[in-house]
Amino acid sequence: MIILMAILDFGRVVYAYSVVANAAREGVRAGIVDPDDGDHMAAVTLASAIALDPDRLTVVVSYPTDDTVRVQATYLFDLVTPLMSIVLGRNTVPLRSTATMYVGY
Repeated sequence: MIILMAILDFGRVVYAYSVVANAAREGVRAGIVDPDDGDHMAAVTLASAIALDPDRLTVVVSYPTDDTVRVQATYLFDLVTPLMSIVLGRNTVPLRSTATMYVGY
C-alpha cells in the first residue's frame, strides 16, 4: 500500500511540474508579443496553471539581456504520502521552471 501511495505522489509531482513548465512557456510567449508588460506575462502564466492553486504559484519576470525575456514559475507542491515526506525530510516540494525567449523586433 505504501508503494502504491508513493507512485500516486510521484505521478502528481510529474503532472504538477509539467503544468508549471507549460505555464512558464505560455507566460514568456505572451512576453515576446509585448515585452514591456510584465504584469500581463504573470497573469498569463497564472491563468495557464490549470488545476494548480494559484496562491501557491510564484511568477518572476526578468530581462536577462535587451533582446530576451524570461519567466520563472515556482509552485509549492504538497505531498500526501507520509513516506515521501519522511524520505525527503519535508512535506512541501518546490517545483521550478524557467522559460526564456528571444524578442525579435
